Amino acid sequence: MQAAFVAGARGRILVVARRPAQQRSAVLIVPPFAEEMNKCRRSFTELSHALAERGIATVLPDLYGTGDSEGEFVDADLDVWLDDLSRVVEWSSAQGCPVTALLCVRLGCPLGALLARRWPGRFEQAAFWQPVLDGKRFLAQFFRLRVAASMMEPNKRESVEALRALLHSSGRIEVAGYELGSKLVGQLDTLALDARCCADIGAIHWMEVLRDHAATLPTPSRQFIDAQRSAGHEIAEHTFVGEPFWSSVEIVTNQQLIASTAEVLAARPAMRVANHG
Repeated sequence: MQAAFVAGARGRILVVARRPAQQRSAVLIVPPFAEEMNKCRRSFTELSHALAERGIATVLPDLYGTGDSEGEFVDADLDVWLDDLSRVVEWSSAQGCPVTALLCVRLGCPLGALLARRWPGRFEQAAFWQPVLDGKRFLAQFFRLRVAASMMEPNKRESVEALRALLHSSGRIEVAGYELGSKLVGQLDTLALDARCCADIGAIHWMEVLRDHAATLPTPSRQFIDAQRSAGHEIAEHTFVGEPFWSSVEIVTNQQLIASTAEVLAARPAMRVANHG
């Protein structure tokens, strides 16, 4: 394991790379948003070990204002994060470990799609874990964390609309321990998973964890996948049964998700539809 600080757009960002002795290439992990990153760290560690056994390195950055990187979360925005990711790709290549694939998680999926647009043809494939398709809808769910917390206090009832009004007047807002600036919120309001992401990335493995065996992919996911296939792009769906690892109160991992991700990113198999119990 190698930990290094890489010069970012506004400050140093921490990068943790796990590199096997006989490495072939690297997978860049595009992290999820806010507390979801902390929920996923154990999964990333286990996946890194599984990929290392297959001769694949992993590169995991703490983006500006997050984790052990410099800066404050309130000063972060998508432009800075995209620049940070690009610099990490360049740093990894300079270390003799070119990034050829992505693991994008939750909000990291549309962010990874934007990164791929900057590097067309650079990434051979990607695994998308529980993709967020619509940034504005994601933000509404995030704001509801504060709304729910306000219900526990006497004479204090907030709403998503009231929080947005507060953000507009003050330029920042705190939700679940994270202070968001108005620029980032505005960018997330217009962020969506790019319909051309398959053309920029190549093969995509769409991976979602469902509650039980009888559940099916959510309608937005189904529509996105079908549209990509109709356009002639490679996209395979993989479903797993388990707890929502990105939001569970306790830290949980899904071993089948991790094993399948390591398999597809290392072996680069022909695309197929897969369901995993």
